Amino acid sequence: MNLVPSYLGFLFSFTLIYLFANLYIARRTWRQLAWPLCRRRLFCTALSVAALLYPAGRIVEALSGAGTFSYLLTLCGAYWLAATFYLFWLIALGDLLRFLLALSGRPLPFAPRRLAAGQWLLMFLLVGYGAYNASQPVLKNYELRIAKAAPTQSELRIAMVSDIHLGSLIGVSQLTPIVERINALKPDLVLLPGDIIDGPVAVLADGRLCAEFRRLEAPLGVYGCMGNHEYTDRQPEEFIRYMKEANVMILRDEIRLINNNFYLAGRDDLSAQRFRNQERQPLSELLQNIDAAKPLLLLDHQPKSFAEAVQNSVDLQLSGHTHLGQLFPNQLITALLYQLDYGYLSIDRFQAVVSCGIGTWGPPVRLGNRPEIVLLTIHFKP
Repeated sequence: MNLVPSYLGFLFSFTLIYLFANLYIARRTWRQLAWPLCRRRLFCTALSVAALLYPAGRIVEALSGAGTFSYLLTLCGAYWLAATFYLFWLIALGDLLRFLLALSGRPLPFAPRRLAAGQWLLMFLLVGYGAYNASQPVLKNYELRIAKAAPTQSELRIAMVSDIHLGSLIGVSQLTPIVERINALKPDLVLLPGDIIDGPVAVLADGRLCAEFRRLEAPLGVYGCMGNHEYTDRQPEEFIRYMKEANVMILRDEIRLINNNFYLAGRDDLSAQRFRNQERQPLSELLQNIDAAKPLLLLDHQPKSFAEAVQNSVDLQLSGHTHLGQLFPNQLITALLYQLDYGYLSIDRFQAVVSCGIGTWGPPVRLGNRPEIVLLTIHFKP
């Protein structure tokens, strides 16, 4: 895998935070349980092994290719990532409660051992439910009107699936039911607004995933755009080539006139500047030669450029990327980062729909949101 300095910096920072969280969990847990030294050592050994599973799995995969061993290491490690996230906050809340009670001169109303047992039990319940929830995608319906005429089409059905994250943990067995559910909707058009893969483009090399994409049925075609994860391997052209073989047209600062009825534009991802030191094409340049009387749909992976879309008379923007935080309460952060981190937004004639996606990044766990396939029914009515 080819990595740029900014991505290495992210990995380094993430690793430091992850190791600190595990150290905090180990230290607070053994103190609350008041174990003898031999049990502490055994507990710390088990915790260290759990913490190393995910990076070990990714290293084994990078060195020897994907296989059952690397998959099991990565899967178990990914679940521990989610466990670490919730244990850290549960233990921190317990420490905050202890501190507030100490200020008022009162002790904990229960033994520290019971608090630790409760924290670990709640963690298992949260991660277990989140793993189940992540495997149960729902159908999200939107019915929209665009106040323009499409010459030979009054209605358009679009199936949209963002953030599949095909890679170490999400493969053919997860993609097959997604394809079948999309086909059951009988859409006119299928759109994949970014993060189709999770990182290494080699995941597409054996042809099975591409074969699944070729099963998608849509008379107006299957289109996608670049996401940030399509750049982590620094082989975007290779990714686009594989997708073309799979009958998925990736629009990378490109525009298509579909059936002479409406325009579909796809933007390069904002992360392109970081990974290849080149800014994406301004939207005004991309759209300069279109017929403004026709409806204009825009794929842009990250929902950050609404003002630019409004200024350039985009009728509907479709995005993903946010996962709605994926793990509760991270949606409190995404709500601060984005004007719209999920759902529907209307500004004058501009409309936007942001999906929380169907896949996961890191832990195959979702809490506070549901993975989704989006069905948009668009009525063209001047």
